[in-house]
Order: sequence, then structure tokens, then C-alpha cells
Amino acid sequence: HGMETLRREVIILGLGCLLSAGLSAETEHDLSLVARLDTCSAERAALSRRVWGEGSVLLKNDGALPLAKGSKVAVFGPAVGEWLSCGGMSARVNPAYTVLVPEGLANAGFVLDDASRETAVYLVSRNCGRGGEPDLSAYEWKDAEMKMLADIKAMGFKRIVVVLNTGVALATRHLAKDPSVSAVLQVGFAGMEGGNAVADILSGAVNPSGRLVQTLAERTADYPADANWQEGVNYVPYEDDIFVGYRYFETIPGAASRVTYPFGWGLSYTTFALSDPVLAREGDRLAVRVKVTNTGKVAGRRSVLVYSSVDGGKAEHAARELRTFGKTRLLEPGADETLEMSFDRRQLAYFDDEGTSGRIGSWVIDGGEYSIWVGGDVRDIVRVGTFRQEQEILSTPGFKLEPSRLARRLRADGSYTECPVTYGLKNGPPSPVAYPKAVPPQPIHLRDVAEGRQTLDAFIDQLSAEDIATILCGHRSIIQYSDTGSFGVLEKYGSTGVQTADGPLGVRIDGLGTTQFPGTDVLAGAFDQELAEACGKAIGVEARLNGIDVQLAPGVNINRHPICARNFEFMGEDPCLAGFIAAGVIRGIQSEGVAATIKHFAANNRVNACGENTSIVGERAAREIYLRPFELAIAASAPKCVMTAYNGLNGRAAGANWGAIEGILRGEWGFDGVVMTDWGAQSIFWWEVASGNDVKMPDDAGGRPKLVRSMQQGIVDPRYVRASVRRVLSLVLGSQRFRDFMKKEGMK
Repeated sequence: HGMETLRREVIILGLGCLLSAGLSAETEHDLSLVARLDTCSAERAALSRRVWGEGSVLLKNDGALPLAKGSKVAVFGPAVGEWLSCGGMSARVNPAYTVLVPEGLANAGFVLDDASRETAVYLVSRNCGRGGEPDLSAYEWKDAEMKMLADIKAMGFKRIVVVLNTGVALATRHLAKDPSVSAVLQVGFAGMEGGNAVADILSGAVNPSGRLVQTLAERTADYPADANWQEGVNYVPYEDDIFVGYRYFETIPGAASRVTYPFGWGLSYTTFALSDPVLAREGDRLAVRVKVTNTGKVAGRRSVLVYSSVDGGKAEHAARELRTFGKTRLLEPGADETLEMSFDRRQLAYFDDEGTSGRIGSWVIDGGEYSIWVGGDVRDIVRVGTFRQEQEILSTPGFKLEPSRLARRLRADGSYTECPVTYGLKNGPPSPVAYPKAVPPQPIHLRDVAEGRQTLDAFIDQLSAEDIATILCGHRSIIQYSDTGSFGVLEKYGSTGVQTADGPLGVRIDGLGTTQFPGTDVLAGAFDQELAEACGKAIGVEARLNGIDVQLAPGVNINRHPICARNFEFMGEDPCLAGFIAAGVIRGIQSEGVAATIKHFAANNRVNACGENTSIVGERAAREIYLRPFELAIAASAPKCVMTAYNGLNGRAAGANWGAIEGILRGEWGFDGVVMTDWGAQSIFWWEVASGNDVKMPDDAGGRPKLVRSMQQGIVDPRYVRASVRRVLSLVLGSQRFRDFMKKEGMK
């Protein structure tokens, strides 16, 4: 901490000398922002540590944990010197410091003694990031790792604790069955306080309460996506349909036996009892109330997950589906708390893309007997109540994700339907229309709009095609220590633009240390929406203090395969969990006046060749699994921005998919914020704008003139162009950057 503070003071002192030497107004403004730089605070570091403690998962414990204070520990594994606090690429955060496991254990009062044979802590790591998936065998342990485990066992330790420090899943079947392995702790990417956080759980200072957000099967071949996940560079067929994660393992005959640890699994140092469960209907909401009592000997927290199932009906359904969840406060032994959780009954609906309801292309609550369950993991549940439901057609939005068709799709009995589904709606931009331009007698500046002297429409009317392309195309960073660029800049008319920053694990600022939070999958594993909001708020504070207007987080893509290199950026295999945790993060970020960006829209579930492949998804699976977390989060938190994905969706680039963006995101869900591409997406700029995607990121020298020509030639409808400009300028007008600019101008 002392070195980081000294470094910051030296930087600011040096900048002060430069400013006193005389600089241009633009450079002076840019450098003056650096004086506002706020690195990691003690409060935010403590929150990072808490997130890890709440979200890491104790998979196995034979009673060895927690360890006695002052006991001797020997630490093994390549991760001793290569502890992974975060992943790479857009999730990379430069931490103010990093606490390694040996340091954390020493801080907690453990004695590090390699000669001792009391407790061995074996660290196993897997790095990953946007650069590509690890080797497809990465789910299995390496020969060297297995040899080291064998060597540790041969040394005769009383207890062996395995700590899994990885952004992708690892096989655990041998650990679960090996009596020599006393405990297994899945920590993911642990953030800057990871070493201290590991010690918190090993010492019992923190009682683990995290749960698995992804089913851990015995082998990668046991996951339905594995057979063709990397089948082709140019396509990924989603033949598993709606049966993703636990929906597959708990539904398909024989699949359950191949699970080592189910979705929602997580151990504690205490025990809990659930009692007095009640199911009630309150208008369009189904409410569940249950009493949670700590029946053990130490304080702890307990999350409660609510699932639904349906018997009868015309359509196929997964055996269990998560609907909502809650978490108690810290309960002392003998204490209790009654949790009240509810969800909209419309979450029970399925999208009929086969005509089983008699009205194809509709959202339908199937007829049948519904059961509501409460508990922990998907197998540790009790029935709260049941009710009969007649078939109910909620809406008929029709098909939006044509034209590609899936060759076959998985059924609930484990068979496949070989006949492709036929889609009906043409997915494309509107017909060409002439582009008008009105020139006012005097230039209208954006401050005239902000102060009510002119309308935003009048401001847009004066813009040339070149002006519009400038607004809608990414620019260099406004502040030099951020490397993700800006957009919405049009200096001659007084638009300051907005500055972006990565990412989901914290604010990345090159050259200065900030708060590095654990992986987003760890945050989701806490099953705590209030904690998610607190984490988002902390990121928002740090973004605001450092001059960031748009934070590029959170990510909600589904963990369809266990070794997708970006799984640690996302929130697991369940869309309900991802949607509600993301909503908390978004509310927190935006409470600080910083725009949140939910990403990557949509079906971005593979990293290798992600800019070249298209995800081929049935419309039901797309809407119920891959689009659902976006829908839930947008409805619950109203993020200001959405980022589209690199991949295609059913033959159309995600950033130029009219059906997904204009048809569903804007048309059905009513989203009116800014939609931007991921950085370097290869789709055509004018086609993106014609499809409802507003901004091309980053600065693309080839896209800007092409957009200008498309407007001049009437290829792109001016309604879409104007709508995009309006959305971007509305974001600029609401930003702290523009408000600061207005104050500065007012003082001149």
C-alpha cells in the first residue's frame, strides 16, 4: 500500500511540474484528470475479499477444515508462484497489490513449514482469457499434477487440502473418491485479496457459503455440448437445445450418474434446517416463504434456491428449472431467519417454436401440474406446493432469429429430432430510403440542447453524414490511461463523448493499481443479489473517481461448455442466476452515475474463432437460455448499454442481427439504450446501424467512410441512423463528463 501511494504521489507531482511549464488546454484537461485517479481503497479491497469468501465453493470436507489456529502448513503446486488472481484480455485488471496464498496463510497465523506433515495445501491452476480456449484436454488433470498429488500423499500428511485456482472447470471425480484428499476448495480467480481469502476459509474466520454455478461432470464428454462444440471453425450447432447444464443432467435418462457435484452444491462448517415452507400466489407473482435455522455450532449464511417443475402438458421441459433465490444474514447457532422470495409466473412460460400449443411462435404457459421446490443444490430440495394450470398463451411475437436451421435437436428422452425447424420471419434491415439533411442558420451546440434552447432533433438535423459517422464510431481514449477508447465525440458541436473501461472484474487503468475483484462466476456463486449490487457500486465508485463514463460489465453469457476460456467472466449455466446477479451489478454501477454495459448479446459461448463462427440455435433455446439473462437483467435494472458479441447468431453477425437487436432487444423488450459492438467485431458498420447496433468499437478506419457512403446512397434507413445518434447523444448528455464540461464552460 505504501509503495502504491508513493508512486501515485510521484506521478501527480510530476504532472504538476508539467502543468506549470505550460501546456495546451486539451492536454492540460487530460492531465488534470489524472489528479483524480483513485486506486484501490481499504474498503473496496475488503469487499473483494468478502466476495471471494461468499462465492468460493467448499466441494469436499471430511472434517479436516477449518484448521486450528497456529497449525503448520506446507504449500505445494505450480500456483504457489503463479497464483492467478484474474484472467486475461478484457477481464484483466491491474491490482494495487496481490496477496499470494503463503502470504495469506502467514497473515492468518499459520506456520509455513515444508518439513511438517500436518497439513498440505495443494494449489492447482488453469489460466484462460479471451485469447482462446485452453487445450481441449484441460478439464483433465495433467500428468505432472497427478504425480505431485501422488507425491504429496506419499509424504504421509495427516490432511491434504486441494485448492482449485482456475477460470475453467476441472475434473474432480478422483478428488471426490480419494480418501487421502481431506478437502477440496474451488476458488476460481480469487482477486487481489485471494491469499488472505483462502486463509479466511481454511482458518474458519469465514464460513464458506458459495454454491456451484456449473455442474461438475466426470468428463468433458459427459456434457452434451462437447460433441460438436469445436466441430467447425465457421459454425457451432447448439443441438443440446434447452437441455444445458443441470437441465441436461437432471432430465436426460442416465445423465445424472455422470455428475460428480451437481449445480448448486456447496458445503458449510455448520448445518441448517429449512422449515415451514409456504407457497402463495400474489397477482402475477408466485411467492415462497421458508424458515432457515442454523442448527450447527458456528455462525454461517445459507442461500435458498427455488426451482419449478411441471408434469403433463404438451411441450417438453427440463426436470427442474431455477426461478429465484435468496440468502440469509449471518446466523449465529440456533438463530433463524424467514426468507421471502418471489418470481413472476410468466417465467414458467416456454417459447413454442414447434407448434405444440397450437399457436406457433408464442410464449405459452403449458397446461399441467406445477411443483415449486426449495433447497440448495438441484438434488437437495423439498416440495413447497403444487397447483394446476391450464394452457395459457401469453403473447405471439413470432420468429425473429431466422434464417439458419438446426440439423437436429435433443429431446427429453435422450433422442434427437432430425427434422429442422422452419422459421418464418425475414431477418434483415429495411429498404433503402433517401437521407435528408437540414442546415440551421446558426450551428446548434449540444449545450443548447442541455439548457433547453434547442431540441435534440434540431441538433441532429444539422449533422452531416460525416458528423454522424464520427459520433457512431469509436475514438481514441479521452484519458490516456484507459485503453478501451471513447465514442460520441463531436468536438465542433460540443459533444464531449464518453470514456469506456474494462471490465467485469474491476476497472482497468494502465499504470495504476485498482481494485481487482474475483471472477464473476465467483460472485454469482454467492447467490446474493445484495452483494452483487455492493460489488457493482464499488466498481462504479472507482470508475467515477477515475473519469470513466461507461463500464464494460457485466457479462452474462451461459457456461455451455466447462472449458470455455471466458467462463470466469460469466455467471454460470443458469439464465435466471445470471440475470438476477447481473441486475444487482448493473444497479450498483449505475448508482454512481456510470453507465453499465451488459454483454455479449448473444450466444457467445466459445472463444476460439469467435469472430468467424456462427451459433446455430433453435429459437426456443435462444429465448429461454441464451437471451433470458439479458431479458431478466434489463427488466430489473435498465442498463444504459448493451454490447453485442463477436460471433454470428443463426447466420447473421451478432452486431448486425436485425431480428435479435431490433426485433427482440428493442421491439419486444423495449430497450432504448446504446448498443455497441465488441472491440474489433468484423460485421459491416452500416449493416450494424441498420440493425439497431449504434456504435462501432473501436475506431475503425474502414467502417466510417462506408457508413457515410451508405447514408449518401440511401442504403441505410435514416430512421435507424437518427435513432442511433439520439441514443448516443442522450447517453452523453446524461454523463458526468458532459456535466463537468458544462460547468467548466459556464465558468469561462
